Amino acid sequence: MVSQTDSRFDTPLYTLAEAARALDVSPSTLATWAKGYVRRRPGKAAVTGMPILTTVAEPSHRGPIIPFVGLAEGMVLAAVPAVRAAGVPALTHPKPPRRRLRCLM
Repeated sequence: MVSQTDSRFDTPLYTLAEAARALDVSPSTLATWAKGYVRRRPGKAAVTGMPILTTVAEPSHRGPIIPFVGLAEGMVLAAVPAVRAAGVPALTHPKPPRRRLRCLM
């Protein structure tokens, strides 16, 4: 019988601080990726960012909360500034429109 859980997604291995050190990013950056954020500026609407890193416990928990997959996601996110600095454009529209796909077929 196959297990219903996948330890790569479900087993917390790293604390926020450990993952930040491993990824060479600031702990506050990693916390923002894991918890999301709300930015409030005077006279402007609040800007909210959802979490973009897989965690398996409440981000306020002090023990390990980041599974293997979350660390892998962090590696990709940490590489983005270097990729952009190399001149690779942002993927604002990663999927080509269907109309274009039909022309290619």
